Amino acid sequence: MTEIVNYIEKYGFSVQGKYIYKYSQSTRSRKVVGQLNEANFYFYSDNVAPFKAGVNYVEKELKVSYNSYVEKVKENERNDFDVSFEDYLNTTKKDSVFSDFILNICNKKLSKDFINYYDLRGIKEGYLQDAVCFPFIDFNGNFLTAQIIKYDNNGKRIKTAFSQNWYHSYKPIINKIAKENDAFKVNVRCFFGENYLPYSNNIIGIVEAPKTAVILKEVYPNIDWIATAGEQALFNKDLSILENRKVVIFPDAHTTKWTEFAEKKGWGVFDLLNIEGIKEGEDIADHIFDNDSPVFYDLHNKLFQINKGIFDTTFTDNLEFDFRIVGKSLSFFAPVPYSFNKKDIIHKTDNYSESKIIYKGAKFDIYDKKFVNGKFVLDTWVLNANVDFHAQDRKEDGKLEGFNETSFLYHLQKCYRILKELNPETFLDVFKYTLNALNDHSNFRFNKDFVLNRMIPTWDTIKRDLTDFRKYRNWRYKWQDTLTRKEFERSLNDDKFRAKLNIRLLAFKDVLKEDRFIDIETDLSLSPEQKGRGYSKLFELVKEWNEKVIGVKTLKSYLRNVEIEFKTKSLHPHIETTYRGVKKMFKTELIKEIETLSGYKRREIVGWLNFKKDLNVRDAVRSEVNGMIDNINSIIIYRMNGKICNFVSKEVLSDIQKVQLNAGYWNDIFNDSDSLEQKLKDVEMFTNENYIEAIKDEIKYLKYLEDKKNDRLNKYQSFLMENISLNTETKDNKVLKLAI
Repeated sequence: MTEIVNYIEKYGFSVQGKYIYKYSQSTRSRKVVGQLNEANFYFYSDNVAPFKAGVNYVEKELKVSYNSYVEKVKENERNDFDVSFEDYLNTTKKDSVFSDFILNICNKKLSKDFINYYDLRGIKEGYLQDAVCFPFIDFNGNFLTAQIIKYDNNGKRIKTAFSQNWYHSYKPIINKIAKENDAFKVNVRCFFGENYLPYSNNIIGIVEAPKTAVILKEVYPNIDWIATAGEQALFNKDLSILENRKVVIFPDAHTTKWTEFAEKKGWGVFDLLNIEGIKEGEDIADHIFDNDSPVFYDLHNKLFQINKGIFDTTFTDNLEFDFRIVGKSLSFFAPVPYSFNKKDIIHKTDNYSESKIIYKGAKFDIYDKKFVNGKFVLDTWVLNANVDFHAQDRKEDGKLEGFNETSFLYHLQKCYRILKELNPETFLDVFKYTLNALNDHSNFRFNKDFVLNRMIPTWDTIKRDLTDFRKYRNWRYKWQDTLTRKEFERSLNDDKFRAKLNIRLLAFKDVLKEDRFIDIETDLSLSPEQKGRGYSKLFELVKEWNEKVIGVKTLKSYLRNVEIEFKTKSLHPHIETTYRGVKKMFKTELIKEIETLSGYKRREIVGWLNFKKDLNVRDAVRSEVNGMIDNINSIIIYRMNGKICNFVSKEVLSDIQKVQLNAGYWNDIFNDSDSLEQKLKDVEMFTNENYIEAIKDEIKYLKYLEDKKNDRLNKYQSFLMENISLNTETKDNKVLKLAI
């Protein structure tokens, strides 16, 4: 069966399962044209040259039926494919899907543009449109052909039928540069990329896929990367060009053919991928940018050595990280110094601005969030080199734990990269100081030389985008004092709660101005579950307002009363001015009239008619809400089992209480009625002139205070007398004047 499949696919068809497929260039799709049988294969139509409609046999086709076809093909087959590099440029285009992928990788991971060392091009038209061309140019600079491969947007090779070809066989190109039906044969004995070798003495790295050579050349340009375009193809290349050169081969994971061959040649073998967890067939390009790969750091360490020209066929490395956990301290530990050699060290940068602050808390400023696609998104961030290395940032068995080796290395990298960005002149010395501090005082011990000689070169080679290390958060610490971790977290949560509370209090204040029923869910954005999460005070105030100021408990009752009010507007004279509070007999007639007009029950109408606003409650609720807004940072927050359960606002005095307190203050000053008389006696007793003058100054000050007291008390007495006849609004204004 394998022989049949190979024979069919040789002529451009593809086989999947028992079905034979043919690609249609006009429709850009595949269609079933035949099927496999046990000993033969069958085509449904006659448009399947060189085969025929109906049953076909492999042996028969090979020996008899298609001898004439084969001869015809051989007549058209030419070995004189002679296309210049300029022809290659003219018959292809600059861009391809793969080139766009590499450009994105270079910009994001390496912070540079795609250099395109190998002159990659794209296919203009046909069923391989937008595929990439990997040109094969020999040692002497002659263009031979190009491998054409289709890739997806994520850089993965598309492995369906008709997803690859060669430049010298691709009809949309050949038909433009040769006679129709010409078939060219090219013996590709050169490596992809070998045209660079005459001009360089770098160590040579051999990989299988041209894609891998392209990626690695962008990362480690001091290595001459060449590719075979297939595992077996290595053995068919002209290896004379590699004589007297230092060569390292990079076989795909879990293969042995190249390793045995390299040992005979005396080449170095890079076999880091032959470990558990790496899939068969993966190559180093699959791990070069993957920070989570088990070989990521070792991979870059080895490549860094080769890139520097260090050739070692065994790649032994005596340096180890030697990471150990030696303590369990939970105290805040940020080892980067604030100054070094009399120079201030910049630790962080951020994008915070005053315009985005929604709440200025006691110790933190709280920033706004964006609402995008139905979700709240943070756009405020901070980059901070001074990492808390005793933080607990991972879960193990459901519990938070401190850094392990992986997270410790990640935060070391973060610290190094941010210091380098913000302190380009001093960063390395500061980082060395930081490493010493970590080894001497933290929960961890490690080999500092490994970090300096292995990790830093890796970090400098892969110019990782610093956005990876941003912390997106809607708060900023502004307090000057140093807090413990628990104090910090508690203070932050307190200010976050006050920020949310403040938003709801401002909404509360606005709705109070409208003098209507308050729906706590729609007006204050509070669900019933939040009553036990710190907002019970607001629930109590809303309830008191609705029942004693508006006269209802539910929104349904409020809407009923609004409707009654609206319908009784037609009564003449209006009930508000005439009928309410009049004799019972008139009330009875009124109730009947309203009952007929509104359609509501007598009990509901009587309740509405008899309700009187509690103006004291109205003023008290308004005063308390305004007081909480004015003193929001003084609100005391209570917790139960570590969670916020309630808050207590700073005591807010009514306007009358303020006047009374003011008057009482002066009474307290003069609670000793004999103080002035005693001072007058002292003047007569003492003879020292200086002391007598000092006592006289005290007497003058006490008389001044007594005059002030009398003046305040007189105003207070006048206020109390006038308060009897003033209405509520006038009374409030008078109180405010007296309180100034």
